[in-house]
Amino acid sequence: MRRYFNHIVTFTFLVFSVMHFFLDATLVGPVGLFVFAVLNFGVFHLDKLISDTPTVSTHLSMALLVLAITWYLPANASNMQSPAIMVALIFPGAVYYLIGLKPGIVWNLIILAIYTFFIVADTSAIVSSFPLWPTVRADRILIDYWIVFSTMLLISFFIAHVIVTQKMQLDELIKTDRLTGAMNRHGLNQELERGFNQFFRYKNIFSILLIDADHFKKVNDVHGHNIGDKVLVSLAAELKKNVRSSDIVGRWGGEEFIVILPMTPLEGAMVSAEKLRAVVENMLVTNDSDTRVPVTISIGVSTMDTAIVNTEALVSLADQALYQAKKGGRNQVVSLTALPLANT
Repeated sequence: MRRYFNHIVTFTFLVFSVMHFFLDATLVGPVGLFVFAVLNFGVFHLDKLISDTPTVSTHLSMALLVLAITWYLPANASNMQSPAIMVALIFPGAVYYLIGLKPGIVWNLIILAIYTFFIVADTSAIVSSFPLWPTVRADRILIDYWIVFSTMLLISFFIAHVIVTQKMQLDELIKTDRLTGAMNRHGLNQELERGFNQFFRYKNIFSILLIDADHFKKVNDVHGHNIGDKVLVSLAAELKKNVRSSDIVGRWGGEEFIVILPMTPLEGAMVSAEKLRAVVENMLVTNDSDTRVPVTISIGVSTMDTAIVNTEALVSLADQALYQAKKGGRNQVVSLTALPLANT
């Protein structure tokens, strides 16, 4: 973002230089602003010469910006422009930061439309109706304001868009298991909490499948951990391929996975679980000798209901069902339902 800041300052200088080439009576202002743009662009290339250059470049760019404002504003017809310019520099980005990208666009465009109106329209009748309203003329003061605001509106939108995109990507990375590409435990806990809250607020029922790869330790011991990782990656891929787009697949830990099935009662969850069990049983994973590595899974199923007090209880119920599936011979699906809360 520091690099973007440097480019923003350079671009701002260039915009002012070009616009005032047509507005100023002399070339002092436009040439001076162009010199500032060149100097600021040169600051960016100090990255190759100075250590810790992002911080140095940012401070130098900011110093040039302040110097340019200090140097240029006294050349205008009125010092009333100073607060207007500063507000125009700060306002667009502040709006995006304070209220978000989409609402910020709306308010920034409204403000831009207001200033455009005062530039192009004959406002004398409006002004005369309000004795306390200072006279607004389409001179360099208001035009400068419009130029700055328009420029910063576009630039701050670009920055806000970059920030939002990078935040979304970061959030996705935080919730993604690095090995399998499935959602990790942190993300699963968030989704379970969301489902839990929606169940009690909107009565949106959901189920979970707690899945464990059978004899996974044996796979690692016989074929090596690389093949074990290959099994986990293939298992995650098969699970994601064979569920609905609204279903959520995540790695709970080790060789355990959880599938969250929104708007799915126990009967539907059992059907989905049996489908996944059969798919994985026929999944083809080979070792380094191109020999097939047999993979099966055991699945514990639980469904949210009013007797379940938190997400930990829901997962615990599925874990108990999974234990029974393991105890019963593995490669099977078992479900458990919560007991009603005892009256006290």
